[in-house]
Order: sequence, then C-alpha cells, then structure tokens
Amino acid sequence: MPMAKDPKVLEAALRQVRAARSKADPQVLETAERLVRHQMGMPQKPSLAVAMLEQAQANGGRNRQKVLSELERYCRQRGIDTSGKA
Repeated sequence: MPMAKDPKVLEAALRQVRAARSKADPQVLETAERLVRHQMGMPQKPSLAVAMLEQAQANGGRNRQKVLSELERYCRQRGIDTSGKA
C-alpha cells in the first residue's frame, strides 16, 4: 500500500497514532517497542536496572552513591519498602 504524500493526511494519521498511544498502558508500549526492535534486529534499549548498574560502575564506581539515592527515590515513589526488613 503506497504511503500518502498529502501533508494533511499524514498529520491526521499522526494525530490518530498519538491518541492511541496516550490511551495505551506504558508497560504495553515498552513491551511492544522491545518486540519490534527484536524483530527488526535493532539494538535493545537497556532495562532500567541494567542502565543503573552500568551508571554505578562507571568511572570506578564514583557515581555509586548518587545512583543508590536515585534508586531509593524510585522505590519510594512506587511504594516499595527499602528498609531491608523482611
């Protein structure tokens, strides 16, 4: 099917896609993006855990304390207990 070249048609299609994206669950969008990247052979976006671990290990671990405080803030915002008590 050929792509529409009319800017009005393209803009209308983009508005529809944006509206659908705004209604979708962010986790579903992330999973879909990951699957599309895999199917197309594109590099995978690292998970938050991997990205934080790499950031903490960078520069000989100099950013470790900053990453830990960011992780605690992330957990508190989501209601995850970080006290270490079972």
